[in-house]
Amino acid sequence: MATTYTAAQIAEFEQTLVERKGVLTASFSDQQVQFTSYEDAMKFLAEMRRQVAAAAGTPTTRYAATSKGV
Repeated sequence: MATTYTAAQIAEFEQTLVERKGVLTASFSDQQVQFTSYEDAMKFLAEMRRQVAAAAGTPTTRYAATSKGV
């Protein structure tokens, strides 16, 4: 069963990231989540935001980035 997040949970998780200056374990609401890296925590935050946007009917936009290595 997929968890549906709220804007309040996102704000709480963002605050935890800021207060701890990066975090590998976070507790919020009734959940405890453990990450292997800061990048994983940021991916989790992005997924939370996508779920809230989808529930609100807000369209999401993705942009491709390219580099010529110059």
